[in-house]
Amino acid sequence: MTTCPRCGRVAGDEIVCAQCGMSLALVRRNAAARSTGPIDAVALAEEGGADTRDVKLWRVGALVGLTCLLAAAAAIVLLNQHGSGKADLGLPRTTAPSRAAPPLDPSVDPSGGPSRVPAETPTGVKITGPAPPTRSKASQAAARSTSTASRRATSAPPSRAARTSSAAPGRSVHLVKGALDRPCGPHCYYLVVTLVAFPGGTHSVACWAGRGGLFARYTMTAATSATCFYKRPRDSVWVVVDGTYRSNTLGW
Repeated sequence: MTTCPRCGRVAGDEIVCAQCGMSLALVRRNAAARSTGPIDAVALAEEGGADTRDVKLWRVGALVGLTCLLAAAAAIVLLNQHGSGKADLGLPRTTAPSRAAPPLDPSVDPSGGPSRVPAETPTGVKITGPAPPTRSKASQAAARSTSTASRRATSAPPSRAARTSSAAPGRSVHLVKGALDRPCGPHCYYLVVTLVAFPGGTHSVACWAGRGGLFARYTMTAATSATCFYKRPRDSVWVVVDGTYRSNTLGW
């Protein structure tokens, strides 16, 4: 005889209780497991807990489904806030906009001169006024050539003619061959210098030769002097007084 542990009904050899549906065979196995040993009891307990395991599996499945729903909702929120990563990989990234060329200044004329369009100053004030007259390329080239010629004329050194023109008019220097200086040699003669229309005072005299250049220098206070002498034959000599007045040239 078996008593149903759920409803207390006494049943005979029935496998399932007709009142509550309890499996009486499992109850009998549990009772036998208690008398046989721990191993058989475990096996019977596993067989008897089939209903309980089904309930646990249902709970686990429900928990997994709820977790999946929460994860999907969190993913949707993140995609809406930061954008899709796949979409970023598929689309080209935008780069910084290139700098456009600065707009042309309307106040500048492409031909080289300012136009009559009013230009805006950095402070925002517009300045208007007639533009200066533009010159053609030919006139500009002529002006440049004229300025270049004037600069060359200004920077050029004064010529010999300019230096002689600055001399006082009427003054002259005459040179003749003087006496022979025998101790000096057979061709050694003095240079006799005569000043014409020079004021009184001291004057410097430089004696020059065609081959040797400057060979003597002295000062004179009288109208005539004979201090320099030269002895090289087949040469030419002359003197310069006060660095400006040159005498005639003598063949030696």
